[in-house]
Amino acid sequence: MIRIGAMCVLRLAICDDNKQFLGNLKEMIEQILESEVAVSTHTNPFSLLTYIIDDVAGKLDVVILNVRIKDQDGVHVARTILNQFSHIKIIFITEQLELVKGIFRVTPIYFLIKPIEQVYLKDALYKTIAEISEDKEKVLIVKTGNNKTKLQSFKIKDIYYIESDMRQLHIHERASYTSIYMKMDELEKELTNNFLRCHQSYAVNMDKICKIDREEIVLFNNAHIPISRSKRKEVEEKTNHYWSVND
Repeated sequence: MIRIGAMCVLRLAICDDNKQFLGNLKEMIEQILESEVAVSTHTNPFSLLTYIIDDVAGKLDVVILNVRIKDQDGVHVARTILNQFSHIKIIFITEQLELVKGIFRVTPIYFLIKPIEQVYLKDALYKTIAEISEDKEKVLIVKTGNNKTKLQSFKIKDIYYIESDMRQLHIHERASYTSIYMKMDELEKELTNNFLRCHQSYAVNMDKICKIDREEIVLFNNAHIPISRSKRKEVEEKTNHYWSVND
């Protein structure tokens, strides 16, 4: 959500192959949220993905997406979006109930059946806003790929540590990691103050620290991260300060 003055605006995109339905749904949403929403409409997945990746660079709150758009799988489109921008909320719509079971391959925030009733649409929008408001952590968005043309997002709260390996960085979450081509010094400038550089090749999320020994940090996922000699004093000072402020 973006803030304009004292007002937060929900950034929303709709994708459906029925232009009349798109117009009607956009109007319904604007009636419910009035000036607190910015709506973009798309009749095909290519237009939607181009908008998200190129036009707004992942700065979007929610996508309302048909489970089936002509011959294309809306669930696959949702997975493509979430693979790059995991913070975006997904609301599925359909008139074909037999397609419902496929939506659980992702984690939608709501499911609406055509024709859409205003009471359920209102509930879906307010639930989305509530989740975004509760989800206060920042999102890390990085440019990846050989020409830095691909954008990928990570929820800060999900990152345990970042590991430098030659020309790659491995961004580790609880039980998996994603590799990107980027320098640690470059990424460090984008990190929030809960990250600590404890080694030339490692940065850890201090919210994930279970314990600290003289030579290593142990995280809650049982990862053991080395502390370099030159960083020992800095690690002690920064962790003590961070925990005293956030206790």
